[in-house]
Formats: sequence, structure tokens, C-alpha cells
Amino acid sequence: AKSFNQGFEAIEYTSCALLDMAMHQLENYDDFDLEKFEKEELERLGMPKGIIMRHRPAHFQHLFSSSHYAAGYYVYLWAEVLDADAFAAFKET
Repeated sequence: AKSFNQGFEAIEYTSCALLDMAMHQLENYDDFDLEKFEKEELERLGMPKGIIMRHRPAHFQHLFSSSHYAAGYYVYLWAEVLDADAFAAFKET
């Protein structure tokens, strides 16, 4: 029960992070169709049909609003890893 749904959640987060990185790699946003890009990128990634993204690209606005927040969506995954590592260290002492 402790690890219930972790695979589902990992795909939810990872798909968002990979989509975010793909969007940040684009050099030209002229005539950019977000819905088309999302659909094509998720197909390229092999996103399972039964799993939805935790956050859709429209929720990523803060990632593109300025150069002050350049870490991207994947920083949330990294923060979760650091949190778990720090908690494990705390439990050891």
C-alpha cells in the first residue's frame, strides 16, 4: 500500500517534465499550435492513453514568463528526490 499509485504518478510528472523540456528546445514559436504540439509530443513519447498529464501546458505559464524561472517543470521532480533524501537522512539520526 505504501507504493500504491507511484508508477501512475511518476508518469504524470515525467510526461509534464519531458513536454516542458521539448517546448523549451523550440527555437521558433511563430504559428505555434500548443494543442498540436502537446498531442504530437505525447505520441512521440508513447504516453499511455489511460494516464493524463498532471498539469497541462497552459499551467506552465510561469515557466515561460521570464528568464528568472529557467529551471523548468522537471525541477519539481528533483525537489521531490531531494525531499525524500533529506527525510531519509533525518530518520537515520
